[in-house]
Amino acid sequence: MKTTLLLVGALIAPLALSSPQAHAQTRQVRLESGAVIPVFLDKDLSSKTARTGEKFSATVRYGNEDAGMPQGTRIEGVIREVQRFSDGKPGVLDLDFRRMVTPGGQSRALSGSLIALNGKTTTASDGRLTATGDKGTDRNKFIGIGAGSGLLIGALAKKDALLSTILGAGAGYLFNEFANKPKTGDVNLKSGTEFGIRLDRGLTFQSNQAQGDWHRSDKASVQTISDARYSNNETYKNTYQDIGMFIDGKEVTFGSAKPFMRSGQVMMPLDSVSRAANFSYRYNRSNHILTARNGSLRMDINSRVAVMDRRRYWLPVACELREDTVFAPLPFLNIVTGGTTVWDADSRTAILTTKRR
Repeated sequence: MKTTLLLVGALIAPLALSSPQAHAQTRQVRLESGAVIPVFLDKDLSSKTARTGEKFSATVRYGNEDAGMPQGTRIEGVIREVQRFSDGKPGVLDLDFRRMVTPGGQSRALSGSLIALNGKTTTASDGRLTATGDKGTDRNKFIGIGAGSGLLIGALAKKDALLSTILGAGAGYLFNEFANKPKTGDVNLKSGTEFGIRLDRGLTFQSNQAQGDWHRSDKASVQTISDARYSNNETYKNTYQDIGMFIDGKEVTFGSAKPFMRSGQVMMPLDSVSRAANFSYRYNRSNHILTARNGSLRMDINSRVAVMDRRRYWLPVACELREDTVFAPLPFLNIVTGGTTVWDADSRTAILTTKRR
């Protein structure tokens, strides 16, 4: 049985967190009220069998937008309210989230509530999700309603006193959709159901309790050279009027998509650079996800976080889609090639030495 989530109503406040430290192995992360943690339900839940006060858990979705939590982190909670399907009135599940537990044994009390994961209720920035509206006094609940469109819910609300109360002005709820069953019923959430947890108050934790910590190694940095060591070397003579690049001693030829500067960072077109450096990448326009190195590197190009081999790398700026190609900052090229980059500011030339050289 397929479960989808539909959100109606207003939600929450913006996210703020501490900036990562480039050199630290242990890192304190602060998530403010309004931060959203994506999770997968660990075991089945149903309004038909669940009981008020019953405990449950969900595992944080690891990778981009995982709120910086270690891989395998669990969020524990209790069922706050259960209403079973009866006389055509839909089942209801109201969940409370109360504790974060990492595989390394770190445990933190938290206060969280349900939120749907979609472009209308959350926004992504720097590898984090934030609720888009104000929390107010509304709570989100799972409600067993078939067919799952807003129009159908509105029609039901006019005919059903319970739904009219549930769907009061400004209320926000999550709806459990039953495939091919247009009638109301119990909420049946299968293991693996994905949803979001909106923090109702701030949460602070250490990021080094398990694999997957934030990481910036030497290979992610870019050395800046402003002397004649490269600009006077014929091997690295920049034949372009603007930004040029050499990879393993060979000059890169750019097509119509040329490098440019953004926020003091050099942005390189991946189409040209990937051919010259002999690596492949894929970009999915529908979800903005870029993958490389046979899928071991993954990132949302709107984020400053790249995840590779269970490590998170913080980039100085996010990638950018321009001129129908993806542009990436120089530190990203170090990560994907395993190499090192020198930026010669005098000649405006980037010099990449790959690990395979």
